[in-house]
Amino acid sequence: MYQPGKEYQIYVDLVLYRYYIHKDHRNGNMRKSQWTCSPKDEISLFKRGVKEKWFENNESILFSLVKEGIEVGKSLSGNRLFFSKFVYNSINWHGYPADYIKNSQDKPSKSILCDWFSKKLIGKRCLRQIMKGQPCL
Repeated sequence: MYQPGKEYQIYVDLVLYRYYIHKDHRNGNMRKSQWTCSPKDEISLFKRGVKEKWFENNESILFSLVKEGIEVGKSLSGNRLFFSKFVYNSINWHGYPADYIKNSQDKPSKSILCDWFSKKLIGKRCLRQIMKGQPCL
């Protein structure tokens, strides 16, 4: 249904979002993290982040996850990644598996991490490890 390289109109709570499934995160690009979940699951992660309001930077950045330990992608070095980052570029949204260890800007804010912890999506150890920029898987 969903295909890389195409833009889709996604409705979340009656609000329209334009979402682009970026090829670079699905084509084995050696300089980009790669999704291991399906494009449908990528869209579901985006919708969940919007519904949960896991926004940052004046709502131009969004984070999402299923739950600690559930892989959504792989880092450049092949490490398992379990949460995603979505960015808005004034035209549409696109996302990728977040590698917070390699890229500190891929680390969610403390408030988002605490929300994930309070909803039992990550454990206390994982919360601390992410805040330090260390692996928790």
